[in-house]
Amino acid sequence: MRIQLHKSPRTPHYFWHTHPLFEDDRGIICHKTAPRTLVHQTKGKEFIFDSDVLEFYWKEAPFSLHCAREPDTHDLFYYCNIHSLPEITADRMDMVDLDLDVIKVDTAHAEIVDQDEFETHIREFGYSPSIQATVPDIAFAVADLLDHHPLFSKAALLELFQEVEQGRASIQAWTQLPEITRIPPLKM
Repeated sequence: MRIQLHKSPRTPHYFWHTHPLFEDDRGIICHKTAPRTLVHQTKGKEFIFDSDVLEFYWKEAPFSLHCAREPDTHDLFYYCNIHSLPEITADRMDMVDLDLDVIKVDTAHAEIVDQDEFETHIREFGYSPSIQATVPDIAFAVADLLDHHPLFSKAALLELFQEVEQGRASIQAWTQLPEITRIPPLKM
């Protein structure tokens, strides 16, 4: 499956390919082993990552989570992208990137990054007052989720990586989280 992010107004930003593991009416969970390639169209570069990743996409949530596991240390790197609701077809998912990201390194607290980029794009892309108000609220809610929900703890995610590699993962719990519906809705 190709994951394509755009910058408003639908300008290609970056993409990668991944492998769906699970899909239900609420979300899609993917897994990709190293090496992983991200093609950054805006920068005209390719980035290669040597970590395996689990990717969580919720069909009615304005964000996705990528949890990368370092091969030697098993440290985790969480990267949460705030974006429009995904447009999903059989072999592709498209989203509009809304700049703010939430990152978390292993067991540290989650941080919201790229506020300067968000401020620049408010003017450049003419983000609506709704987007200006809601995107930071979404980022704070996601940071809280990553810091406090047991399914996003290091132990739970390392166990999930192990189960996926053994072909016995039970992953529906991540798509069915009621906390996802409490994230502020986004109106584009």
